[in-house]
Amino acid sequence: MMEDIVLITNDSWRHDTLSSMVHLRNATDSFTVLDAITQGGSTKAALPPILSSIYWKEEDAPSSSEPRSLPSVLAENGYTTAAFIGTNPFASRWESDFDGFWNGGGQAHNKYIRNIRRGIDFMLLRKETPAHQVLKRAKQWYTSTSSPRFMWVHLMDTHEPYYPSLRKGVSNGLVNTYKTLYEQKLKNRQEDFDIKSQPSQFKNTLERLYRDSVVNIDSKIAEFVDSINEDATVILTGDHGEAFNHGFRKHLQVYDELTRVPFLVRWTLEEEFGFSEEVFHLDIAPALASALNLPIPDGWRGKPKQPAEERISLMFNRDTRINRLYVGCRTSRYKYIQNYSCSSVELLSEELYDIREDPHETNNIFDGSHDFVSECRQRIETYFEETGHSPASLAGASQTADGDDVSEELKEKLSHLGYR
Repeated sequence: MMEDIVLITNDSWRHDTLSSMVHLRNATDSFTVLDAITQGGSTKAALPPILSSIYWKEEDAPSSSEPRSLPSVLAENGYTTAAFIGTNPFASRWESDFDGFWNGGGQAHNKYIRNIRRGIDFMLLRKETPAHQVLKRAKQWYTSTSSPRFMWVHLMDTHEPYYPSLRKGVSNGLVNTYKTLYEQKLKNRQEDFDIKSQPSQFKNTLERLYRDSVVNIDSKIAEFVDSINEDATVILTGDHGEAFNHGFRKHLQVYDELTRVPFLVRWTLEEEFGFSEEVFHLDIAPALASALNLPIPDGWRGKPKQPAEERISLMFNRDTRINRLYVGCRTSRYKYIQNYSCSSVELLSEELYDIREDPHETNNIFDGSHDFVSECRQRIETYFEETGHSPASLAGASQTADGDDVSEELKEKLSHLGYR
């Protein structure tokens, strides 16, 4: 018998916030709790590993064939599938792979009406498509369809702008809250993301609003998890984290505050969950397929079980607003990062961190002769040879959905989310 599978991804969910989510921890006290390692520091780079077990832009690589996604594989094997997204343009690329797909529908088409509504949301510190709306639709679909079902829910409440509810805004000082959020929006427009140069009050308030936004959805996610059938497999994770401590705010880099996220799973499939340490997001789809005795599609890069040997996870992020492309490698011990200029594709610097001894990545111990550096350089070179990609193709790759070659409506949505 094929059991239901529910995948919940929480946008911008830092690994160090789970401790503050009392309701969720109570609702998942029987779950396995691990850290997950993302393969991208932002949504556009982080979702392909989760849903298709491939790296960012790999589907566009010269040598790559059309990737198979987890929902399409499950649909071909008897699952009814649906996705409920709290308004995120980067999720739309998987729309055709689901039987039902809702991405924050019901918004006004007239941009002036949208702006008025967003002004009201700002004053009420309320998200454009809040979790309770997304989860209500998801629950309605779940209770009205028959097993086996695969449901993906993606929540945006912890993504900027940080709207933690009017009540929490008041508790933080309403004037200071509005002022900080307004300054954040201005800085986004001015492409000023350097948080170290900002007044400490701005940084502290911004991080407090983020953490309040996490707490604000705690009970909502917990109630939703409680409503799912007890025999369903449930996975909760962040697509990536959020940065406050490495120069740039938002999610522009590949430090662990962005690439290490919570991972909670209630595994009810016949074959046991095969991970007891860190799990890569690349592993989610292969683990599910293997547990259902389905063949793992060619091209999926993850593993269905915890391998005996230490693995290297590649990770990518690019943001032309800071003129940076990041290519990284991570194991449970080390993190290696290459920093490229998007405009010149020049390798600007390299970084190496011993993340066991230095989990906050404050001490760059880069040494060109270090064995791990040599191993990572070879691993990155091999990946580029396999795919036909290169730093130049990634730095100057088509900017669809995060650049100029998009519609005005999509640009506006991306701007509201702080991507432009």
